[in-house]
Amino acid sequence: MSTTQPQPSSPAMQNGASTPPMASGSQPMMPSAPQAGPAVSNAEIMHFASALREIEPLSSKMRGEAMQKGVSKAKQQALEQTYAKDVHGILAKNDLSASTYEMLMRKAHSDPQFAQKVEAAIKSGA
Repeated sequence: MSTTQPQPSSPAMQNGASTPPMASGSQPMMPSAPQAGPAVSNAEIMHFASALREIEPLSSKMRGEAMQKGVSKAKQQALEQTYAKDVHGILAKNDLSASTYEMLMRKAHSDPQFAQKVEAAIKSGA
């Protein structure tokens, strides 16, 4: 069985993605109502949106370079290490820990209202 979920925009964010637990049958167990998760302040939304705006082009660039023909495994690993270092710097600049960022990413994937708030913050450039 294949479960389709939105994928995070970078490899570093994929660690936060999870699949719903499986019941004894083949259907995923789904909550009866959307789970709100932890409350998130407007400031955290703005920090998260700012981090996403900075990480996305970096992620695209890293994927493009890593996928070029003839790129060695060593070069790919070096690119991933540089990317991880840069992402951590972006998170620190935006007052986010890696665990908070991953929690917010999971919330954005599971809570449509939260995702809309984040998208609006990204578009506003705030």
